[in-house]
Amino acid sequence: MSAIAKEASALVSIEVGGETRGLATEKLAAAVMEAIELKHQIKSMENLLNDALERVKVEVKKAGLSERPLHLVSDIGKVSLTRGPSVSIADLEGAYGVMGKRLLKLISARPKADLIELVCDADNPIGTKLRSYCTVKERESISVRIKR
Repeated sequence: MSAIAKEASALVSIEVGGETRGLATEKLAAAVMEAIELKHQIKSMENLLNDALERVKVEVKKAGLSERPLHLVSDIGKVSLTRGPSVSIADLEGAYGVMGKRLLKLISARPKADLIELVCDADNPIGTKLRSYCTVKERESISVRIKR
């Protein structure tokens, strides 16, 4: 555990539904602080990586290397540049009209909060119908966000 995590470990409050319920134990607080600190480091490294990749693109262009795929290989790894189409669906209903259910096998999507609420509403007749086409499971998630 880093010095920052140790020093700040007593400052982690427990909040449930917007209500503060006290302070985390020393071990929990230390784990929370370590996770936040690691997230900061990862974010910094992602920014450095993105900057380096932009420099690679600039230098590749300067070198006149326009063929793709292009692999720049060293003894510790490689950077690959590829080119290909990117597709996003602007009119889902129109695309569904053309493809029907086959379209659903070709795209991915996550349900929005409104759909989850609708499916879980026992008093809503549409929700009741939708439930027969859905799988509802309880899930737990964990995430780390950093303050800028």
